[in-house]
Amino acid sequence: MKTQDHIKNLDNAIIKLLEEYQKNPDKNKSLIPWLNVNIATPRNAITGESYNGVNILSVIFNCFNKNLNSNYAYCLISFIQANELGLKLKKGAKAIPIFNYGTYIKENEETKKEEKRKYFRHYNMFSLEQIEDIENHLDLFPNLNFNYDKLKENFIKNSLIESFVFNSQINIEYKLSNKACYIPSKDIIIMPESKQFETVESYYNVLFHEMIHATGSKKRLNRELSQQLQKYAFEELIAEIGAIILCMQFNVTNSINKDSIKYIDSWIKALKDNKNAITISKAFSFSSKASNYLLELNKEKINVKEELESV
Repeated sequence: MKTQDHIKNLDNAIIKLLEEYQKNPDKNKSLIPWLNVNIATPRNAITGESYNGVNILSVIFNCFNKNLNSNYAYCLISFIQANELGLKLKKGAKAIPIFNYGTYIKENEETKKEEKRKYFRHYNMFSLEQIEDIENHLDLFPNLNFNYDKLKENFIKNSLIESFVFNSQINIEYKLSNKACYIPSKDIIIMPESKQFETVESYYNVLFHEMIHATGSKKRLNRELSQQLQKYAFEELIAEIGAIILCMQFNVTNSINKDSIKYIDSWIKALKDNKNAITISKAFSFSSKASNYLLELNKEKINVKEELESV
């Protein structure tokens, strides 16, 4: 299958799931892959490096469809790498596409001048859960940490997230309020007090959402924070996805921000109407840049999961 066909299928699948979710959000919550994520950020099993952009969605969605949900489901390996380690794929294992894009320099045959060109391709990878007897071979992957239960247990006992929020250098005003929001003109987040939330997870989920919005300011990543409905809805989609990425990074249970449910119509319309660009890819690209921007601001450059493991 061609790379663009993989992306198109992903877009269509997301549209279908959002349409079903919209009919009854509470009943159909299980249909949305990113609302059922409680394991590690998607990553390469050999290097331990996290995937970015649309690859996060590709891994989550494909694992969701294939019912892969172990602690190491989102850790991927190629067929060749598995062979080199003496590992075998389970019978009937289907590949997960990982996308790669960038630029390269090539000489123009007519002008003899060097030109910058773009490339966009995909590689077939497999989840560690698709490997036979993987439980007895996890020691082959020293760059991975599978102690996620401990991370969840210690979540409330550590100050890592608060340090992350402080190091973001974003002005946040905490007060009794019935709504969280980011005000671009003042570059400030208005955040309800923590006691107003039912769970610590829902509190951080909302805070992460607003922090992603704040990365769009002119002095940060300079995204277009338009009030025009479709563009605003797209920015909401970016914030939702960015919050998901941060939730996975800190092992926080995900949920769709209730204030954003009203934008699902616009998300669907944007995905259906967009003919000149790959909307879901763009959303994940912007979200990934935003979450990475915030993570890199951590002054002590803490590796979140390694630090939690030592608590």
